[in-house]
Amino acid sequence: MLSWLSIGTVVLSSLSGFVIFGIIGFMAHELGVKVEDVAAQGAGLAFIAYPEAVSRMPISPLWSILFFLMLLSLGFGTQFSTTETVITVILDRFPQFRGKNRRWCTLAVCGCMFLAGLSMITEGGMYILQLVDNHSATYSALILGCTEISVMAWIYGVDQFLEDLKFMLGYYPYPRIYWKWAWKVIAPTIVVLILICTWKDYSGNTYGEYDYPIWANYAGWVITFSSVVCIPIVAILKFLKKKDLLWIGLKSL
Repeated sequence: MLSWLSIGTVVLSSLSGFVIFGIIGFMAHELGVKVEDVAAQGAGLAFIAYPEAVSRMPISPLWSILFFLMLLSLGFGTQFSTTETVITVILDRFPQFRGKNRRWCTLAVCGCMFLAGLSMITEGGMYILQLVDNHSATYSALILGCTEISVMAWIYGVDQFLEDLKFMLGYYPYPRIYWKWAWKVIAPTIVVLILICTWKDYSGNTYGEYDYPIWANYAGWVITFSSVVCIPIVAILKFLKKKDLLWIGLKSL
């Protein structure tokens, strides 16, 4: 099951890549410009470049409806998963909010997100959106992903993780040797290389012809590390709480 799911993900990602760059190439050919001059940044790609390309296709109303329905479902799916993640974390930390009180927790989370999003619909909201988009899920997601898979594979133990999967699924993921070394070496290496290449290409935030000031770039990095810094902080707190138990364990050796 896991193998077919991975294969499906790769196939759909490849198909999406062909479709996206096919549309961009079509626009470049129609306008007689280079590809880099067509590929707008951020929301401009979804709400300017793609709609214009769709309007030039045969049966354009049909493709426009399908495109924006896809965009709407994608937005709803992303928002639901993000909101539920935050709510689940709060409920795990504060069990008293479960049951009938869950509605108030959901209302509070959605209200905070709504208030935070108001800044992005102001006159300069696009610049705020672009700054948050560049830093909220790029470097931090790569760092968190690399840390998570490395801890699972090298500290918790990939063999123990495979045993957990067998306990839940009834069988080992096939082929077992591939998943073992993919989690231990291949995946962390790929993530680190992507992180290095992304960092190497970074030269400050821009939107169109506007270059963000230095303080805005610093604010972006604060956004990036606001989630990453939780890893060492929680690790230190856990260590301080259990240092006596660790010391007793070391003395027994």
